[in-house]
Amino acid sequence: MADPLSITASVLAVVTAAIQSTKSLSATVKRYKDRDKTLGRLQDELEDLTAVLSSLTEAADSDKSMSTLLKGPVGRCSQVCREFEGAMEQFRGKTKTGLRDWTKMEFMRGNIHDFMDTLASYKSTIMVGLGTITMSVTYSPCLLGNSANRPRGITPNSVTKSSKVTAR
Repeated sequence: MADPLSITASVLAVVTAAIQSTKSLSATVKRYKDRDKTLGRLQDELEDLTAVLSSLTEAADSDKSMSTLLKGPVGRCSQVCREFEGAMEQFRGKTKTGLRDWTKMEFMRGNIHDFMDTLASYKSTIMVGLGTITMSVTYSPCLLGNSANRPRGITPNSVTKSSKVTAR
């Protein structure tokens, strides 16, 4: 069994790398965002992703198993950001008009809109994991029957009763 501290350190290293690559790509896009609305939307998407990754950094200690599961998507997100930044730099060097024609730029057999969809997908996956961590930390005392940490008005019985679906 892996040491929980080394698992946390490993997850934090991947998340930190993802934050750095997202910020680096964000800085690259920022240079051109005023030239096109889509680049502005990409900039917004990258800033949102950075905020989600920062939240994950803060929550990584709370739930080791979920943090470990998120290591893969976070790592792939970091990699795709680095690759897209490299593609932007290569495209800028190849075209005479610079990034003005960036809509023609292809990345992984798609365009910038496909890339934004990919980022949104990673962000959603990470947010679901982050929500799961939050729920686990918030409601685990309640589910374990620890009345001292239980939110007011919630009992173990009320949790199981409210989670049952009744057919009408």
